[in-house]
Amino acid sequence: MMNFDDDNIINSTSKKERNVYGMGLQQKKIGDYNFIGHNSAYGGMMFYDLNSDCSIIFSINQVSSPHKAEWLIKKLVEGFIS
Repeated sequence: MMNFDDDNIINSTSKKERNVYGMGLQQKKIGDYNFIGHNSAYGGMMFYDLNSDCSIIFSINQVSSPHKAEWLIKKLVEGFIS
């Protein structure tokens, strides 16, 4: 299991922002949730929160719109899960 709290695997561009990515997995903190998963260049995402046992898996199937998938996962968590 990846230890995302290990500072040796964290690529950071500044002290304010932590880009947590390792072995094809990334960490997304949305509200009280700490999701671990992967998103593709084609708008597909799969994330899991260990504490709540919540999974989010979807695909918008648009190569030019990965930012829409980022927006959608935040809206899903804020609107339906929280």
